Amino acid sequence: MRIDIAGVVPMFGTDTYIDGTGRMHGKAIGLVTVADGAGPELDLGELVTYVNDAAVLAPSMLLTDNATWRPVDDQSFDIEFTDRDNTVTARLFVDQDGNLVDFRTEDRWYAGTDPPTRTPWSTPLDRWTSLPTGRPILTGGTAIWHLPDGDFAYARGGFDPTSVELDSDTSSHVSSGHVSPRPR
Repeated sequence: MRIDIAGVVPMFGTDTYIDGTGRMHGKAIGLVTVADGAGPELDLGELVTYVNDAAVLAPSMLLTDNATWRPVDDQSFDIEFTDRDNTVTARLFVDQDGNLVDFRTEDRWYAGTDPPTRTPWSTPLDRWTSLPTGRPILTGGTAIWHLPDGDFAYARGGFDPTSVELDSDTSSHVSSGHVSPRPR
């Protein structure tokens, strides 16, 4: 991810979840570390990010033994996802066409307090369109912390559907019969 601090100084950040361990790392101008977080809170938070990204971009990544699905009603369902010693839960909401419209969890830790506090977090998705193939694609969404004194929308973004290229040859992504990457 790239964020321009004060609209001028580029900061490059990464969120990773590898082998049960989460980490958030950011460098200004790609040289000076300005953020570097790890620990049990980030292990959960980065697993939530993985589940959220998969739900939004590639839901079939969640069709594993790691996931337990529970229906709630006609517009929502819960997922519990376990990897190693980490388990996260989320409620996913869909519209009448089955498009994901919101992802809500309480398994993220807000770092704007000292110490960090477990805080509700959501990613409402407000714009969908279809590619020429008919495949639905997200074009807009927000990431929101639901803080005690009000909601804090800290990221808004989306995809330009004309910039998306789908790889119809998935053979390069499969090894030993498993799609990679897959948490274990």
